[in-house]
Amino acid sequence: MSNSHILELENVMKIYKTGDIVFEALRGVSLVVESGQWVAIQGPSGSGKSTLLNLIGCLDRPTSGRILIEGVDVSKINDNKLAEIRGGKIGFIFQMYNLIPSLTVVENILLPTSFIKKLRKTDVKQRTEEIMKRLGISHLKDRFPSKLSGGETQRVTIARALINEPSLILADEPTGNLDTSTGSEIAKLFKDIHEQGETIILVTHDNEFARKAEKIYVLRDGELKTQGR
Repeated sequence: MSNSHILELENVMKIYKTGDIVFEALRGVSLVVESGQWVAIQGPSGSGKSTLLNLIGCLDRPTSGRILIEGVDVSKINDNKLAEIRGGKIGFIFQMYNLIPSLTVVENILLPTSFIKKLRKTDVKQRTEEIMKRLGISHLKDRFPSKLSGGETQRVTIARALINEPSLILADEPTGNLDTSTGSEIAKLFKDIHEQGETIILVTHDNEFARKAEKIYVLRDGELKTQGR
């Protein structure tokens, strides 16, 4: 695996079985993502996009094939090591945000650092302040999620994804619950984040948002192809 490869999927299959029913969610998916690259994945509902993100995000394991993150085959390692890679190398941005209602903005942002002792407390404090300032949410640090707008909530989610200095950011329909204007703001924010060197895999139905990425793939019936093929 090349040193420039953050992620490599080799003929990945995911099969679900319910009684006698067999469903092939992914059918031999192969993908290479370089360090600093922004990749968008599109496709109709039920095409396997969420399944693919769950596998890349170490939330599930493939039925067959290999998934390598920075050269480590995550389809073969034990659960503890898998959790370590998930917490330390991957930042998640969800459509439904998944913030904890009882925690303030800054507490939600800091949550991943409680699982991975990757940074010293002084470094964490400085990095948190820098990220909140960068995303324009410093003034929201003591608010609870119920007091935030959709755009503010998504900015907090993005801050939480960045806090552990991940190798890879996975974004699942990050503008799906936002109005057009706010969605455009978040899309621009992704562009800014990418220009600062972050590696992003984006799943979106928004064609305009997808076109900001360097490469677009289409997932249909469990098969991944580059756009236009």
